[in-house]
Amino acid sequence: MSKGIDQVAAQAGIAADYINAHGQRQAISPETKRKLLAAMNPASLQPSTAPLPQVKVFYQGNPVALPLGEKVSFSGYCCARMVASKKAVPVRIKP
Repeated sequence: MSKGIDQVAAQAGIAADYINAHGQRQAISPETKRKLLAAMNPASLQPSTAPLPQVKVFYQGNPVALPLGEKVSFSGYCCARMVASKKAVPVRIKP
């Protein structure tokens, strides 16, 4: 679980470590990261609710799985065409 907390904390802007008063690098514990995340936003405690990365690389010919919530909207280029913000994009999901 620590790796998940590390990822969520990094995406929230929480540093992995700092330089203490003795000039030594000090790691921030997972418990401290959890407390900071809880103070910032309780929903950010779960890695599944972490924001998506700004850039994701996909390779042509390789399958891609995109987790979808109940309401889905996209902004940007999708299927080689521009999609307006908050406009639903038809998604074909195979069972």
